Amino acid sequence: DFCLSRGLGDVYKRQMEYDVFQVPVRVFFGIGVPRDIVTVTQAYAWLQNCRTVHRTEVHVSAVQACKAAFAKQVNAETVRRSVARFAEHSGMLVPEVDIAPATTGLKVPSRLSA
Repeated sequence: DFCLSRGLGDVYKRQMEYDVFQVPVRVFFGIGVPRDIVTVTQAYAWLQNCRTVHRTEVHVSAVQACKAAFAKQVNAETVRRSVARFAEHSGMLVPEVDIAPATTGLKVPSRLSA
């Protein structure tokens, strides 16, 4: 039934709005292994497992944002910003790498350019 499938699609879309990040937050996990956090649920679990040394006001704010998303009071992108701020503040945000400068000025050997 079209109406039923449309209704489920709307429910799924609303659920995505409150749980799935449009862009993952890449953090160092454990002994420095990069990991993408893509949902509010993953962010909350990661925040709960952070060492107590990292449990600052910024951490508390990120946890509260997750709880607000669970209650559908804020959307996932609000949580994403809060989690990224915490990760950056605590030194656990994986820096973005721009590979373009590394590739400029490369010379192709003459035997390969023909």
